[in-house]
Amino acid sequence: MRKKKKKNSESGFLGRACRVLGHLALWLFLGVAGYWAWLDKEVYETFESASWSLPAKVFARPLEIYAGAQVSTDRLVYELTNLGYQNVAMPSRPGEYQRSKGVLQYYSRGYKFWDGEEYSDLIRVDFDGRRVKRVTSVGTEKQIHLTRMEPILIGSINPKSYEDRILLEYDDVSETLIDTLVAVEDHRFFDHYGFDLVGLLRATLSNIKARAYVQGGSTITQQLVKNFYLTRERTLRRKITELLMSISLELRFSKDKILEVYINEVFLGQDGNRAIHGFGLASEFYFGKPLNELDIPAIACLVGMVKGPSALNPRSFPFRAKERRDFVLSVMQKRGLISSEQQDLYSNFPLETKSIKSERKVNPAGFLDLVKRQLKAQYDQTAVREAGLKIYTTVDSYLQEKALRALRSSIRNLEGASVETDMLQAACVIVDPRTGEILTLLGGLRDVEGDFNRAMDAKRQVGSMIKPFIYALALSDPKRYSLISSLEDREIQWELEDGTLWAPKNFDGKVRGDIPLLESLISSQNLATVNLGADLGIDEVTNYLKKMGLPGSTRAYPAILLGAVQLSPLKMAEMYTVFANGGFSVPLRSILEVTTNTDEIVRRYPIELKPAIEQSTSVLIRHALTLVMERGTGKSIKNTSFDISPVAGKTGTSDDYRDSWFVGFGENRLGTIWVGRDDNLPTGLTGSSGALKVWSKIMAHANLNPLTTELSPSIVFRSVDLLEATGVPENCPNAELIPFHNTSRLSVSNRCLRDFERTRRGPRQKNLYKRGQNRELFKWLKDLFN
Repeated sequence: MRKKKKKNSESGFLGRACRVLGHLALWLFLGVAGYWAWLDKEVYETFESASWSLPAKVFARPLEIYAGAQVSTDRLVYELTNLGYQNVAMPSRPGEYQRSKGVLQYYSRGYKFWDGEEYSDLIRVDFDGRRVKRVTSVGTEKQIHLTRMEPILIGSINPKSYEDRILLEYDDVSETLIDTLVAVEDHRFFDHYGFDLVGLLRATLSNIKARAYVQGGSTITQQLVKNFYLTRERTLRRKITELLMSISLELRFSKDKILEVYINEVFLGQDGNRAIHGFGLASEFYFGKPLNELDIPAIACLVGMVKGPSALNPRSFPFRAKERRDFVLSVMQKRGLISSEQQDLYSNFPLETKSIKSERKVNPAGFLDLVKRQLKAQYDQTAVREAGLKIYTTVDSYLQEKALRALRSSIRNLEGASVETDMLQAACVIVDPRTGEILTLLGGLRDVEGDFNRAMDAKRQVGSMIKPFIYALALSDPKRYSLISSLEDREIQWELEDGTLWAPKNFDGKVRGDIPLLESLISSQNLATVNLGADLGIDEVTNYLKKMGLPGSTRAYPAILLGAVQLSPLKMAEMYTVFANGGFSVPLRSILEVTTNTDEIVRRYPIELKPAIEQSTSVLIRHALTLVMERGTGKSIKNTSFDISPVAGKTGTSDDYRDSWFVGFGENRLGTIWVGRDDNLPTGLTGSSGALKVWSKIMAHANLNPLTTELSPSIVFRSVDLLEATGVPENCPNAELIPFHNTSRLSVSNRCLRDFERTRRGPRQKNLYKRGQNRELFKWLKDLFN
């Protein structure tokens, strides 16, 4: 008992002596620190703004939930899981959800978007199959017309230092974290002026007694100065500098500001080449949830890591981390932050962290390549890498993941079907043709960042994919061409510049004579298309294709009529928006908004619509492309599980089966698929046997809506007999309802022709080059007499 009193007496004397010495030393340092602060003004201006080199954060498109939305329960659970929401019996705080049959409740965190703020709320979503039936606020029992989830982080563009943070303001940090941090690291923080002589002497005595470094004497302010400004060299000069700067910080800034910067700056681990700074990012990295959703054991674990982030990493060294966590819990109990019962309870909690292996990482690498290229072209790279920009993109992360899985399985099936398809590669682009938003972009089967991105960079021959544009040029002259105009599907020769003859063939080698334009496009006839191109003029066709998207350097040569041009899947998707969007070309975009780290708008990327062809022409081509899927080269889709109709599409196959293409679209989605080999060897696949099968499997996940009838004031529907190219009564068995431009001529027959009464002219040879010359001669004579 005496020893205890003596010890207390010595302790009290030591404390009083230290306090006296501390106050005497304080006045000495105040003058020096004030001078130092004035001398190094720029340093403290940096501290005032708390500016770090922050990576640009790249986010997926936010999921919108409203009555009628094509969102299933699985889709919403995917979103919640990737945002770190926890599945619980009943949601009671932000970051929790509960799923039951046909109903899902989640407690949203809220999010500040560029165009408004979503507030935290307990939300109930009722489903009707794969659609949302009703969205309700549980608290107010009022129906919600539209709510948005916070966007999923899909990537970042790191600064050169590869540091990362989630910046927090002091008022956003829980009192539990602040009280625990101060209790463990510097319990006299709110009483000292940047240094704690009492704490320093006590630490020194403890280290002397232990004959080892067991306790540090640095205050939180000193730790911050060391991390924020100084090197880690152990010299007397650096220690004095640290001390003076700590005092100066305390004179200039409030305790709250110092703690805020410390909470954002402290080093708490490493993720590959990315340094984890600050409690905000550490909470996401180790526990998969925001800091304000952590329980007390998790907070104790993070605070305990400050002493040694590498040695106390809960993933690498769980036993050490738990010991340290339990020590922090004991300190919290001694400081009155938790009770003894709580300490016992929390000490028995397992150390639960987010496993890297089991973590669902959303990382659409191919799409991120596109985003980075766009940012590189439009922004200063220092700002992109260090200003902490927020990049809100168009990518649908759920569809991206589903599409990649479907792409891989489809290619495996194709490779198993034929030995010629070994070593296949593929690319996929899915867009919303109404807005130009790129929802999915896959540059290959692996979709790994840094890989060759075939969706953007693979320029391959497009084959018959070019034909609808040639037919569109013809139909833009409705007095001359309509869908029932007769085309000559006959063997032809074209004399080239070097004197050689180009003699194309139909895919099946057959010659059909005269056939309707519509049937030629539906069955993708080569000879009829080449004859049509000759009538239009190869120069005129080439210029028209350049207007549609072909490179300006493209030369006019006959083989262009059969797709002997090289384009990327991304460009092919953009070109086809003109048929899906009423004649308007929609430039594709990958970014919606760019904001600063404080949510100020830097740039918006609105929808752009560029008139490309007449709406009436678009209606005619779109009608033909729907028939491609019903009875033409795309009809094999009926043999798949794809059951959405009507949709429009076009197959394409390059020479020697080197490239398999397909573009298809409904009302709200357009998808382009390319299948081939990187070494450009034959695959043995046509557009219908290869790319079409891949497309059907991927688009089953895309919430594709069937096409509706596109109307135009210039279009009328008439009942015709295609083979005879005449109008017939609607009740005729040979009648078909076909769209026409209202200026197109149509001869009408009042009787229904029977099959044996129909006649078709036989095939005949023709030299197209000479024919083209004759056409130019007739044009010259016509101009001469007009």
